[in-house]
Amino acid sequence: HGPKYYPDVQVFSSGKDPELQGNREEDFYLDSILEFDQSMEQLYDVLADTNQIENTIIIITSDHSQRWTVSRLPLIMRFPYGQHRGSLGGNTENLAIAPTILDYLELPQPDWMAGQSLLGEREANRPTFIAQIGNADKDPETGKISYPEPVEPFYQFGRMTVVLCDTWYAVNLKTLTMTSGKVKAYSGSCNMEHSPLSALNLIRSHLESFGFDAFSLYRVSLPK
Repeated sequence: HGPKYYPDVQVFSSGKDPELQGNREEDFYLDSILEFDQSMEQLYDVLADTNQIENTIIIITSDHSQRWTVSRLPLIMRFPYGQHRGSLGGNTENLAIAPTILDYLELPQPDWMAGQSLLGEREANRPTFIAQIGNADKDPETGKISYPEPVEPFYQFGRMTVVLCDTWYAVNLKTLTMTSGKVKAYSGSCNMEHSPLSALNLIRSHLESFGFDAFSLYRVSLPK
């Protein structure tokens, strides 16, 4: 998870003392990735040896990116007998995982469940929303992390982001300011027009659909 890594076997970081590493040193990070890869290989082998591999869905993903930046996450699904093999372009989200599993099992998706299955036709250029808590404070002496108290109108949320094709727009719900940027290594195609104002309207409508009072977002300062 970082910012420091302690792999059981050092390959890329061979000869380096893990206790002396700095934050997010690439050699130790790569060793942790290698260790995860080997663990997945062991899991796969056990499933294969016990004749369970074709009765299992393997899903690899992450809850957030390094340092909570707006960047791509891993999402790999292995279905029995290699069904649905291939790759998908464009954006998706972790909310798609549960609907995809239900779709594969030919079970109906409940009305309350958000997300869209990845197995059928997908809505083109579907907005992807990311909600984050407010900025945390870290005690320099104890290292204890504390989070701001939840207050109206957005309670625990401190930032809301919408990703439109290869561009993200983030609204700081406390300072009422917007920032934007590009999604690195974007793999899809985009033929939709978007702007900071259209992104703000999507964020406001999204929050209102979940019962939040988003009137204050009319005062958001948009990037030029």
